[in-house]
Amino acid sequence: MTADQNRGPCVGMSVTIDSIANRQGALQFFESMRCAHSCQSRIAWLLALSLLATLFASCRPRLNSADPAERLRAVEAPECADQSILAAIAERDTDAHVRKAAVTKLTDQRHLAEVALGSTDSTVVSAAVNKLGDQTCLLKVALEGNSIVGRETLEKLVDQASMAEAALGAVDPDVRSTAVGRLFDQLLVAKVATQTDDAKLRSAAFAKLTDQTLLAKIVIVEKNADLRRAAVVKLTDQALLGKLATEDGDSTIRVDAVGMLTSQSLLAKVVAQTDDNFTRRWAFAKLTDQGFIGEIAVENKDPEIRQAAVEKLVDQELLAKIAIQPTEIDLVRIAAVARITDQSLLARIAAEVRDADVRRIAVKKLADQGLLAEIVVTDSDIDIHRIAVEKLENQTLLAKIAVEDADSESRRIAIERLQDQTLLAKIAVEDADSESRRIAVERLGDQTLLAKVTVRDKDYTVCAAAVARLSDEILLAQVVSAGNLVNPHIRSTAIEKLGKAGSVSAIETLISALYDDDTGVSRAASCSLSCIGKPAIEPLLRHLEDKRESDSDRIRLTLASCGHEESLAWLLAEFRDYSVQSWYKHHLVQRIGSAQLLSKIETAATDGAIRIAARVQRLSPAEWDLAIKEATENPFLLKDTLAAISFSPERDQLQSKVGQICLSYIRRGETRFIPQLRWLLDEYGSIWIGNLYLNCGQPEIGAIARQWALQHAFTIDSTSRSPDATWGSGR
Repeated sequence: MTADQNRGPCVGMSVTIDSIANRQGALQFFESMRCAHSCQSRIAWLLALSLLATLFASCRPRLNSADPAERLRAVEAPECADQSILAAIAERDTDAHVRKAAVTKLTDQRHLAEVALGSTDSTVVSAAVNKLGDQTCLLKVALEGNSIVGRETLEKLVDQASMAEAALGAVDPDVRSTAVGRLFDQLLVAKVATQTDDAKLRSAAFAKLTDQTLLAKIVIVEKNADLRRAAVVKLTDQALLGKLATEDGDSTIRVDAVGMLTSQSLLAKVVAQTDDNFTRRWAFAKLTDQGFIGEIAVENKDPEIRQAAVEKLVDQELLAKIAIQPTEIDLVRIAAVARITDQSLLARIAAEVRDADVRRIAVKKLADQGLLAEIVVTDSDIDIHRIAVEKLENQTLLAKIAVEDADSESRRIAIERLQDQTLLAKIAVEDADSESRRIAVERLGDQTLLAKVTVRDKDYTVCAAAVARLSDEILLAQVVSAGNLVNPHIRSTAIEKLGKAGSVSAIETLISALYDDDTGVSRAASCSLSCIGKPAIEPLLRHLEDKRESDSDRIRLTLASCGHEESLAWLLAEFRDYSVQSWYKHHLVQRIGSAQLLSKIETAATDGAIRIAARVQRLSPAEWDLAIKEATENPFLLKDTLAAISFSPERDQLQSKVGQICLSYIRRGETRFIPQLRWLLDEYGSIWIGNLYLNCGQPEIGAIARQWALQHAFTIDSTSRSPDATWGSGR
C-alpha cells in the first residue's frame, strides 16, 4: 500500500466506482486497470484515462450551459460523478438548485469539507456538514469555519481530543466556547483551562473541571496566578486548603483557600499560625466552634483577634475569667463583660475588678437590687455610684440619696426615679439646687404647688417646668394676674394655655393682660381671647367703652380677631386708608395674633409693606428670608420689603439684610440691577456696602461707590476684593 493510500480522505483523493458513468464503462475501466497492474504497462493506463474522458465527454457541454435547468439535468445525470467537478459546482454555481444537486451527489469527505468551508450558501453548507462523517475533516471545518458552520460541525465531532483541539484552536470564539461545553474528559478540560489565553474560555473550562487531583496539580504546579486562583476555589481537599492558607506565597491564594475551608480545626490552625493579618481575620470570621473560639480568646497573641473572639464567645465562666484577668488589655476585658448576662458573675466582676471601665459596664448590666444598693452605699467611684443609682428601684434608698447624697448629679438621678409626691414637693420648694427643683417639678402632679412654684421660684427653668405641668384654669389665671412677679414668657405660656382650653372664666384676666407693658404678653392675650371667640366679645365691648382712645386699639384688634363685625370693618378700613401712617399700620399688625385676621389684612391692605409684614407675622419670622429672596428676584418688591423690615422686630437686622441683597445683585452681574444698587446705597448705605461696590470689579458700580463716599466724607478701601463679591461671580 502506498503512502497516499494511508492518508485520510481530507489529505488525498482516489477514484471510486461512483466516478464511472455506467455499468459497462465500469467493467471496461476495471479490466483496463487489471491489465495495467499485471503488465505494468504505461499504455494501459493511458487507455484507461482515455476511456474516462470519453465517458464524461457527453455531460461536459451541458455543465457549461447558460440554462440552469440544463445544468441541473447534467449534474443529476449518472455519468456526472467526478467529485472535484461536483465540489466546484456545489461551491460556485450561480443557481441554488444546481448547487444543492451537486452537494447531494458529493461523497468525498475532503471535498465535502472544502464545500462546507468555502460555500456562501447556508443550505449547501448544512448539507455538506450533514454528509461529513470523517472526524479529521470535521475537525478541519470546526477549526476554520465560522460560528454557525463550526458549531454545527461540533455536533458530529465525537472524538474528545479533537474537541479539545477545537476548543483551543478554532478561529471563531463561539466555536471554541461550544467545544468547551461539549468536553467531558477531565484531562482535556484541564488542558484547555491551563493553555487558553481567553479568560472567558478559561472560566468555562474551570467551571467543568471537578477532578480534585487535576485541580490540586494546577494550584501546586502552575505559576500563573489567575489559573491558580481559578483552581483553588474549586478545591474541596481540606488538608490541602489548610496548607495553602498558611503556607502559600500568594496572599490571594491564601484568602481564597480560607474561603473554601469548612474544617473548624483547620480554620483555628490558620488563625493561630498565619502571619497575614487579613487571612487570619477571614479565617476567624468563619469560625463557629466555641471551643476553638475560647482558645483563641485566651491564647492568641493579637489583641484585636482576642477581642473579636470574646465578642463571639457565649461561655459565661470563660468570659468572666477573661474580664477578671488583670494582665488582659482593657478593650478585651470590656468586650468580655459586655457579653456576660449571669448576674452572679457580674456581681463578682463589680466587686473584684479594679479597672473602672470594666466595673462600670458590669454595674450597668446588674439587676440585683441588693447588690446595687451595696454599691451605692460603699463604692467610692463616683461614676459607678451614679450608674448604680440609675438602676436602683428602692424608694427608701432613693429618697435618702435625693436628700443627703454629697454628689448633686446622684441626687438628680435619684429624684428622677422618685415616686413619693410629698418628698418631691419638698425638694421642688426647698432644694438649693435649681436643676434638682426642676426635675422634682417635672414629676409633680399637685396643681396648687405647681402654681406656687411658678410664681415664687427665682429660676426661669423651674418656673417654665412648673407652668408646663399646670392645667388648672383658675391657677393659670392667678399666674397671669401675678403681673411683674412672674417672668413675661412664663405668663405668656399661662395665657396661651388658657386660650387653648377655651377658658371663659379667665376672660377678664386675659382682657387685663391686653394692657400689659410687655408686647409678647399683650399679643398672647389677644390671641387667646380670639381662640375663645364669641364669649369674649361682650366683655371686650364693655372695656372698650371704659378705655381712653390710646388703649382702644388693643380692644378693637382683639374684637376683630374674635369676629366682631364692626371692629373688623374698622380694622380693614384702617389698612385701606392711604392717609393712615405706615408706622401705625405696622404697629397694629405687630399686635395681632390671629392668623385668620392677618390673612384678611394681607388681602385688604393698600400698602405693599403692610401686606408683606402681615404675611410674615401670620407665618413665621423665617419668612423674612423668603421675602428678601423674592425682593432680589423682583426689584418692584424691594422698597416694600425693606420698609416692612424697618417697622418689624427684625429692624436690628435691616443693615445686614440690605447687604445680603446688594451682594446677591453683584454676584448675579446683571446691569439691569444697577439702579436698585444705587438706590440701596443712597437709602441704606454703609462703609461695608461702599467697599463692596468699589471692589466688585464693575466700573459703573465703583463710580457710584466713590461718589457716595465723597458726599458722606467717607474713606473706603479699594484693596479688599473678594472672589465671592465679584461682579457676575454667581452666574
